[in-house]
Amino acid sequence: MLLYLSLIEKEEDKIKFEDIFNSYKKMMYYVAHSILKDEYYSHDAVQNSFLKIIKHIDKIEDVKCNKTKGFIVTIVKNSSIDIYRKLQMEKNKAQRLEKEIQCLENEVYDIDILPNKVEVAILKLPERYKQVFFLKYSHGFQDDEIADMLDISPSTVRTRIKRGKDKLKIILDEMEKVHG
Repeated sequence: MLLYLSLIEKEEDKIKFEDIFNSYKKMMYYVAHSILKDEYYSHDAVQNSFLKIIKHIDKIEDVKCNKTKGFIVTIVKNSSIDIYRKLQMEKNKAQRLEKEIQCLENEVYDIDILPNKVEVAILKLPERYKQVFFLKYSHGFQDDEIADMLDISPSTVRTRIKRGKDKLKIILDEMEKVHG
């Protein structure tokens, strides 16, 4: 609550916000949770809503009226829906990426010839390294494009490629020892 109050300049608006916070926080959580069905994201939606309410605190005249309640419910619903849409987009992106990787993995074994040692070794890499390898070397995506697809930074992509190469070398060495 202190964080929110520190964002408000006028003393009368601080008092109004405290009243809103105490009067509506449980209802706001209930509305958010009815949409998101997740405690963590529901709290995020409520926090985002309080920040939006602070931006428009001057538009609220009577804290206890139905107009204010409707305004607050609308804000928390929209914040919850925004989070829900973002989660759905991330889920869809992850599913598409997983299907793409699965297709690429299947492609290696669908070929009439035996896969080469490097392809087999890449398939043995941990998932986070395998993803960047397939996107970079099979599809030719740039680091920033891969970062956008995986929702990570370009420097993380470069780090995963470097660490993946290091692991790949270890895997290839082990395969050489076993198969001669």
